[in-house]
Amino acid sequence: KPEAAAAFEQVIRDHSASQFNSYALVALGALKSAEQGGAARALELYKAATVKPATARVGAEAWFQLANLHFREKAYAESAAAFEKLFQLYPADERIAVAALPRAWALFNAKMPADALRLAEGILAASNGADAVSASQGQTGVEEWLYLKANCLRQLLKPGEAADTYAKLQELFPDGRFARAAAFENAMAL
Repeated sequence: KPEAAAAFEQVIRDHSASQFNSYALVALGALKSAEQGGAARALELYKAATVKPATARVGAEAWFQLANLHFREKAYAESAAAFEKLFQLYPADERIAVAALPRAWALFNAKMPADALRLAEGILAASNGADAVSASQGQTGVEEWLYLKANCLRQLLKPGEAADTYAKLQELFPDGRFARAAAFENAMAL
């Protein structure tokens, strides 16, 4: 690890105009984000990688990693903004499918439940509600999208709709990972 970090630092320092610079920024960002206390440096590296990426793939990866790290650091508004950039700049990238759910949670946690709700409803509509499961989301994904939708409705002061969604979640996934939380929050909504 230290040797790799030193090599990436050298590329960043000595070859800032090369096509390898953005790759080194993302790779070093990954190493720093895994270190205790390395989040601030990782954020700097990921941000730098978004400025002039060598390829669309590395640019998308930089935005994805930046958004996830902001989320991990509980900077939800910054996370939501970084996810927005990813979706805006790289809509065809492979990270889009896996970024949808964390993007929606970032919006929810950033106190933007209406925006998170729009995403949840779009995903659930595309998969025919919770009865059909899209290949990219899987059973667990649908369960979590329903849970997110219900939470958004509760935050938007729509307790009846929230209760209906929690009830649907409990009916479809009685032993799911959100079953207990949904039961509690359904009671609160009611």
